[in-house]
Amino acid sequence: MVTKKPKTTVSTLSKVENVLPDDTDFEILKENLEEMGKVEFPRIRHKNGNFYFSDDPEEDGVKEFEGVLFFYGRQNTYWAGAYDPGNIEPPTCFSVDGKTGSASREDGKFGSCNTCVLNQFGSGPGRGKACRNQIKLYIQVMKTTVPATLFLAPTSIGSFVSTYIMNKITQKGLAYSRVVTKFKSFQKSGETFHRVAFDVSATFKGEEATHLKELRSFWLQSIKDDRAVLEVPKNSGEKKPAPKPQVEGRVVKVVSASKPTGSEDDEDWGEDPPF
Repeated sequence: MVTKKPKTTVSTLSKVENVLPDDTDFEILKENLEEMGKVEFPRIRHKNGNFYFSDDPEEDGVKEFEGVLFFYGRQNTYWAGAYDPGNIEPPTCFSVDGKTGSASREDGKFGSCNTCVLNQFGSGPGRGKACRNQIKLYIQVMKTTVPATLFLAPTSIGSFVSTYIMNKITQKGLAYSRVVTKFKSFQKSGETFHRVAFDVSATFKGEEATHLKELRSFWLQSIKDDRAVLEVPKNSGEKKPAPKPQVEGRVVKVVSASKPTGSEDDEDWGEDPPF
C-alpha cells in the first residue's frame, strides 16, 4: 500500500502582533519614530551562506529567517575604473530606481537603464553586465519593530522576480506585502557562492490583513525617502574629503562604495553588494 504524501498548505496568521515584538504598543512606537525624522533602516547582510542582522563580528548568522516584505525596488551602479582600495571612488553612474541613470550622454551610455549599452549582457566580464543590477528589499523581520533592508545580488534576482513574485505570489492571487516570506540561503552544486530562495510560510486575511496594511502604510513614506538616495556605507578609518565627481560636465550625486562592479560570480563580492 502506497501512502500518499499529504498536501502542504499555507497557514494563516491569526494576529498581526506576531510580526511585532511581544507587548508592543504600536501607537507609542509611532510616536517615537515620528520624532526621529529620517529613518536609517537597519541592514541585513548575506555573506558566506548566512544572514547577519548587525555589524557585531561575534554574530553567528542564520541560514534562514522570516518576515513581511513591505517593498522592493531595483538599483543599478556602474564604475568606469578599476577598483583601488586606497582610493575609493563613487560610481560613474547609478540609478536608484533601476530605470534612469544619474548621467546622460548621446552615445548610448547612461540615461535609460533599459537601453544603456553598459546594462546589456556581454558588456562586462564574461557574459555579465558592466553595470551591476540589484534589488533592495524592505523587510519587517518577525518580532522586530523597524523594517530592515536586504540587497539581492544578481544571482538571486531571477529566483525572486520569476519564481517567487510571479509564480508563488501573483499567480496564486496573493499580495507580497500580505504574506510572511521565508528567506533561505542555499548553494547549488558546483557553485562557490550562495543564493537566496523565497517561499510563502503564512498569510494574513480579513481584519488582520487590514491591520498589516496600516503597519506597512506607516513605513511607506520613510521607505520612499530612503529610495531617493543611494545607500552610503559607514566607512571606518581615516576620514577623507568627499569627492566631487563629474560626468560629461554634469555633477553626479556623491556616494561611496567598497568595490566596483564585478563578474557574474558573487563570490568576488563576498555575496554582499558594495553599498
